[in-house]
Amino acid sequence: MTASVLDCDVPVQEEEYDLPVRKFKVTDDKPHWFYCGQVGHCPAGMVFAVNPPKKGNTFKKFEKMARQTGEKW
Repeated sequence: MTASVLDCDVPVQEEEYDLPVRKFKVTDDKPHWFYCGQVGHCPAGMVFAVNPPKKGNTFKKFEKMARQTGEKW
């Protein structure tokens, strides 16, 4: 599994509603894996996938691997 990192270090004020948006255009049916590069976010499960397979390298497996990395918050 190869994943792309997201820049999660985007400070926002509490009660702010005009939040930053990232767009990702899906052009195929292959799995795409993403994780947050901020310290402590992967172990907290801040990951997502587009088109994850139901068998083999599943989202559940990806999330489990992410939770086993780095230091916790």
